[in-house]
Amino acid sequence: MANNLKIMVYKKSKLETTYSVPCKIVKLGTGVLPAPVVEAMTSEGIAIDEIAKLTAKPDLAGTLLEIEHHHAGEKLVVSLD
Repeated sequence: MANNLKIMVYKKSKLETTYSVPCKIVKLGTGVLPAPVVEAMTSEGIAIDEIAKLTAKPDLAGTLLEIEHHHAGEKLVVSLD
């Protein structure tokens, strides 16, 4: 079972920020997520509630999705570690 929901934000092809939130906290509800995490995910149209549901799946781990904006050198990676 994954322990953390991890969101990595790359700008100009370099890792700028990593957010790591314990899955136990995510299960309490998306209202407990830090604002920058919510902003990063909603700006890409990611359904945060659906990602939160995935944290409850005991056999799921690794990268859930990766969004790249090649022209801007930006990337968002959401994973369960």
